Amino acid sequence: MHVEAVVFDLDGTLLDSREAFIHQNLDILKEFGHLEATLNDAVELLGMSPTQILSKMGVSESQHKRYIAKIDASYIDHYMKKYTKPFPGIIQCLEKLKKAGIAIGVATNTTREILEQSLRWTGMDSLVDATVCADGTIKEKPEPDMIIEVLKKLDVSAENAIYVGDTELDVVAAKNAGISSFITVSGGIGKLDVIMALKPDALLPTAAWLCRTVNFAHQL
Repeated sequence: MHVEAVVFDLDGTLLDSREAFIHQNLDILKEFGHLEATLNDAVELLGMSPTQILSKMGVSESQHKRYIAKIDASYIDHYMKKYTKPFPGIIQCLEKLKKAGIAIGVATNTTREILEQSLRWTGMDSLVDATVCADGTIKEKPEPDMIIEVLKKLDVSAENAIYVGDTELDVVAAKNAGISSFITVSGGIGKLDVIMALKPDALLPTAAWLCRTVNFAHQL
Protein backbone atom coordinates (compact mmCIF):
# COMPACT_ATOMS: atom_id res chain seq x y z
CA MET A 1 0.00 0.00 0.00
CA HIS A 2 1.39 3.37 -1.05
CA VAL A 3 0.02 5.90 1.42
CA GLU A 4 -0.78 9.24 -0.18
CA ALA A 5 -3.04 10.67 2.52
CA VAL A 6 -4.03 10.27 6.15
CA VAL A 7 -7.43 11.51 7.30
CA PHE A 8 -7.87 12.12 11.02
CA ASP A 9 -10.82 12.55 13.29
CA LEU A 10 -10.36 15.63 15.49
CA ASP A 11 -11.52 15.16 19.07
CA GLY A 12 -10.15 12.12 20.86
CA THR A 13 -7.71 11.54 18.00
CA LEU A 14 -5.69 14.69 17.34
CA LEU A 15 -6.95 16.54 20.39
CA ASP A 16 -7.33 15.40 23.96
CA SER A 17 -10.67 17.15 24.48
CA ARG A 18 -12.46 14.52 26.53
CA GLU A 19 -12.64 16.62 29.71
CA ALA A 20 -13.73 19.69 27.77
CA PHE A 21 -16.70 17.94 26.18
CA ILE A 22 -17.67 16.09 29.35
CA HIS A 23 -17.95 19.34 31.28
CA GLN A 24 -19.79 21.09 28.47
CA ASN A 25 -22.15 18.15 27.93
CA LEU A 26 -23.00 18.14 31.62
CA ASP A 27 -23.84 21.83 31.47
CA ILE A 28 -25.97 21.28 28.35
CA LEU A 29 -27.91 18.48 30.05
CA LYS A 30 -28.64 20.70 33.03
CA GLU A 31 -29.59 23.64 30.82
CA PHE A 32 -32.22 21.47 29.14
CA GLY A 33 -33.77 20.38 32.41
CA HIS A 34 -31.74 17.30 33.32
CA LEU A 35 -30.80 18.77 36.69
CA GLU A 36 -29.84 15.42 38.19
CA ALA A 37 -27.49 14.58 35.31
CA THR A 38 -24.12 13.09 36.26
CA LEU A 39 -20.71 12.94 34.64
CA ASN A 40 -21.61 9.45 33.40
CA ASP A 41 -24.60 10.93 31.57
CA ALA A 42 -22.31 13.50 30.00
CA VAL A 43 -19.89 10.77 28.90
CA GLU A 44 -22.71 9.04 27.02
CA LEU A 45 -22.93 12.09 24.73
CA LEU A 46 -19.25 11.99 23.76
CA GLY A 47 -18.69 11.62 20.02
CA MET A 48 -22.06 13.13 19.13
CA SER A 49 -22.27 16.33 17.11
CA PRO A 50 -24.08 19.37 18.55
CA THR A 51 -26.97 18.61 16.19
CA GLN A 52 -27.21 15.04 17.46
CA ILE A 53 -27.08 16.19 21.08
CA LEU A 54 -29.78 18.81 20.55
CA SER A 55 -32.00 16.25 18.84
CA LYS A 56 -31.50 13.95 21.81
CA MET A 57 -32.55 16.80 24.10
CA GLY A 58 -35.76 17.16 22.08
CA VAL A 59 -34.84 20.54 20.55
CA SER A 60 -36.64 21.20 17.26
CA GLU A 61 -34.52 21.55 14.12
CA SER A 62 -35.72 25.12 13.71
CA GLN A 63 -33.91 25.99 16.95
CA HIS A 64 -30.67 24.12 16.23
CA LYS A 65 -28.80 26.96 14.57
CA ARG A 66 -29.35 29.33 17.49
CA TYR A 67 -28.33 26.80 20.12
CA ILE A 68 -25.32 25.54 18.14
CA ALA A 69 -23.94 29.07 17.91
CA LYS A 70 -24.25 29.37 21.69
CA ILE A 71 -22.66 25.95 22.27
CA ASP A 72 -19.76 26.75 19.94
CA ALA A 73 -19.08 30.13 21.55
CA SER A 74 -19.02 28.70 25.08
CA TYR A 75 -16.74 25.84 24.01
CA ILE A 76 -14.25 28.16 22.32
CA ASP A 77 -14.26 30.79 25.06
CA HIS A 78 -14.13 28.47 28.06
CA TYR A 79 -13.98 24.68 27.71
CA MET A 80 -11.43 24.51 24.87
CA LYS A 81 -8.97 26.90 26.46
CA LYS A 82 -9.27 25.31 29.89
CA TYR A 83 -9.20 21.61 29.00
CA THR A 84 -8.13 20.91 25.39
CA LYS A 85 -4.61 20.06 24.23
CA PRO A 86 -2.97 18.06 21.42
CA PHE A 87 -2.08 14.48 22.27
CA PRO A 88 1.65 14.06 22.97
CA GLY A 89 3.69 13.61 19.80
CA ILE A 90 0.84 14.27 17.37
CA ILE A 91 2.17 17.56 16.02
CA GLN A 92 5.56 15.97 15.38
CA CYS A 93 3.81 13.09 13.60
CA LEU A 94 1.89 15.50 11.37
CA GLU A 95 5.12 17.32 10.57
CA LYS A 96 6.75 14.01 9.53
CA LEU A 97 3.82 13.16 7.30
CA LYS A 98 3.97 16.59 5.64
CA LYS A 99 7.72 16.25 5.12
CA ALA A 100 7.10 12.91 3.41
CA GLY A 101 4.64 14.52 1.01
CA ILE A 102 1.62 12.79 2.55
CA ALA A 103 -1.58 14.83 2.45
CA ILE A 104 -3.40 15.39 5.75
CA GLY A 105 -7.15 15.70 6.12
CA VAL A 106 -9.58 16.05 9.00
CA ALA A 107 -13.14 14.67 9.04
CA THR A 108 -15.04 15.53 12.20
CA ASN A 109 -18.59 15.67 13.52
CA THR A 110 -17.83 18.97 15.23
CA THR A 111 -18.83 22.29 13.69
CA ARG A 112 -16.75 24.48 11.37
CA GLU A 113 -16.23 27.15 14.03
CA ILE A 114 -14.91 24.72 16.64
CA LEU A 115 -12.80 22.87 14.06
CA GLU A 116 -11.07 26.00 12.80
CA GLN A 117 -10.60 27.51 16.25
CA SER A 118 -9.22 24.22 17.61
CA LEU A 119 -6.69 23.89 14.81
CA ARG A 120 -5.57 27.50 15.27
CA TRP A 121 -5.47 27.16 19.07
CA THR A 122 -3.15 24.16 18.84
CA GLY A 123 -1.09 25.35 15.86
CA MET A 124 -2.17 22.46 13.63
CA ASP A 125 -3.91 24.65 11.06
CA SER A 126 -0.75 24.98 8.96
CA LEU A 127 -0.32 21.19 8.82
CA VAL A 128 -3.80 20.23 7.57
CA ASP A 129 -4.57 20.28 3.85
CA ALA A 130 -8.34 19.72 3.82
CA THR A 131 -11.20 19.52 6.31
CA VAL A 132 -14.82 18.39 6.34
CA CYS A 133 -17.10 18.92 9.33
CA ALA A 134 -20.70 19.08 10.53
CA ASP A 135 -21.76 22.21 8.67
CA GLY A 136 -25.26 21.10 7.75
CA THR A 137 -24.49 20.20 4.15
CA ILE A 138 -23.15 16.68 4.56
CA LYS A 139 -24.17 13.60 6.53
CA GLU A 140 -22.27 13.11 9.76
CA LYS A 141 -20.35 10.01 10.82
CA PRO A 142 -21.09 7.08 11.00
CA GLU A 143 -22.17 7.82 7.42
CA PRO A 144 -19.11 7.72 5.11
CA ASP A 145 -19.85 11.04 3.40
CA MET A 146 -17.34 13.15 5.35
CA ILE A 147 -14.45 10.81 4.66
CA ILE A 148 -15.37 10.50 0.99
CA GLU A 149 -15.62 14.29 0.67
CA VAL A 150 -12.26 15.02 2.30
CA LEU A 151 -10.59 12.42 0.05
CA LYS A 152 -12.09 14.23 -2.95
CA LYS A 153 -10.62 17.49 -1.68
CA LEU A 154 -7.22 15.80 -1.29
CA ASP A 155 -7.60 14.09 -4.69
CA VAL A 156 -6.60 10.73 -3.21
CA SER A 157 -8.37 7.39 -3.58
CA ALA A 158 -9.52 5.41 -0.54
CA GLU A 159 -7.15 2.60 -1.51
CA ASN A 160 -4.19 4.94 -0.96
CA ALA A 161 -5.34 6.49 2.28
CA ILE A 162 -5.70 5.72 5.98
CA TYR A 163 -8.38 6.98 8.34
CA VAL A 164 -7.51 7.46 12.02
CA GLY A 165 -10.29 7.81 14.59
CA ASP A 166 -11.17 6.79 18.13
CA THR A 167 -14.78 5.56 18.25
CA GLU A 168 -17.04 2.91 16.83
CA LEU A 169 -18.58 5.62 14.64
CA ASP A 170 -15.18 6.06 13.03
CA VAL A 171 -14.80 2.36 12.26
CA VAL A 172 -18.21 2.18 10.60
CA ALA A 173 -17.66 5.38 8.61
CA ALA A 174 -14.24 4.21 7.43
CA LYS A 175 -15.47 0.78 6.38
CA ASN A 176 -18.38 2.29 4.47
CA ALA A 177 -15.98 4.69 2.75
CA GLY A 178 -13.70 1.81 1.74
CA ILE A 179 -10.69 3.18 3.63
CA SER A 180 -8.39 1.42 6.12
CA SER A 181 -9.42 2.19 9.70
CA PHE A 182 -6.83 2.79 12.41
CA ILE A 183 -8.42 3.36 15.82
CA THR A 184 -6.71 4.93 18.84
CA VAL A 185 -7.44 3.85 22.39
CA SER A 186 -6.17 6.98 24.13
CA GLY A 187 -9.19 9.23 23.73
CA GLY A 188 -11.31 7.35 26.22
CA ILE A 189 -14.48 7.90 24.22
CA GLY A 190 -14.95 4.77 22.15
CA LYS A 191 -16.03 1.50 23.76
CA LEU A 192 -13.19 -0.94 23.11
CA ASP A 193 -15.36 -4.07 23.06
CA VAL A 194 -17.69 -2.52 20.50
CA ILE A 195 -14.75 -1.27 18.44
CA MET A 196 -13.11 -4.70 18.42
CA ALA A 197 -16.35 -6.35 17.32
CA LEU A 198 -16.36 -4.06 14.28
CA LYS A 199 -12.86 -5.30 13.33
CA PRO A 200 -10.85 -2.16 12.57
CA ASP A 201 -7.70 -2.68 10.52
CA ALA A 202 -5.44 -1.66 13.41
CA LEU A 203 -5.41 -0.32 16.96
CA LEU A 204 -2.99 2.41 18.04
CA PRO A 205 -2.10 3.59 21.57
CA THR A 206 -2.32 7.16 20.22
CA ALA A 207 -2.61 8.69 16.76
CA ALA A 208 1.06 9.68 16.99
CA TRP A 209 1.93 5.97 16.83
CA LEU A 210 0.84 5.96 13.19
CA CYS A 211 4.33 7.09 12.19
CA ARG A 212 5.81 4.13 14.08
CA THR A 213 3.28 1.49 13.08
CA VAL A 214 2.83 2.00 9.35
CA ASN A 215 5.79 1.36 7.10
CA PHE A 216 6.50 4.81 5.74
CA ALA A 217 10.18 3.86 5.40
CA HIS A 218 10.20 4.71 1.70
CA GLN A 219 8.57 8.06 2.42
CA LEU A 220 9.68 9.33 5.83
